[in-house]
Amino acid sequence: MAKFDKRGNPISFGGQQAIDALDDAFDLLHAYQADPLAEVDKIIADHPDFAMAHAFRAGALATATDKAFEPEFIKSVEAAEALAARANDRERTHIAAVRAWLDGDWERATDLWGHASMAWPRDLLALQYAHVGDFFLGYSHMLRDRVARVLPHWNRDVPGYGFVKGMYAFGLEEAGDYEQAETHGREAVAM
Repeated sequence: MAKFDKRGNPISFGGQQAIDALDDAFDLLHAYQADPLAEVDKIIADHPDFAMAHAFRAGALATATDKAFEPEFIKSVEAAEALAARANDRERTHIAAVRAWLDGDWERATDLWGHASMAWPRDLLALQYAHVGDFFLGYSHMLRDRVARVLPHWNRDVPGYGFVKGMYAFGLEEAGDYEQAETHGREAVAM
């Protein structure tokens, strides 16, 4: 039986309680709150065969861009890759993205996360990681355009819509559209 996260994205792992816990860790990352790694570490301790948990952990460590995290980043990428054969296409795209990032190909990693966000437009994790990659790579218009492409698939009823609006507001600001950035930014904060 297929399983899904709270935004309707496919998950290959079968335990709904672990999927729900991973959604909670995602939300901590999306909001830049608390310690999402501590939460995902608990999930991995109980479910070491949860590929998306390892891919999430690797992505969070990657986009932190702190060399001090590199040993843990490598460990997470390798753990995710070891589970890739049992993962679904979406999860394998995340795994390929963290491998590319580890290999120093931030552009490919960002492209892979961007592909995931197009194929699964409610994959907020892929969108956020691609957004961070666009920022690091200086792709100011992609900060706006990548989010704009998936925005029609979101609404107030989808958990995390405020985060998407916030990323869009930032992209608008980076592209010089200050009036629209303020409008969308205020809407995001209100959510």
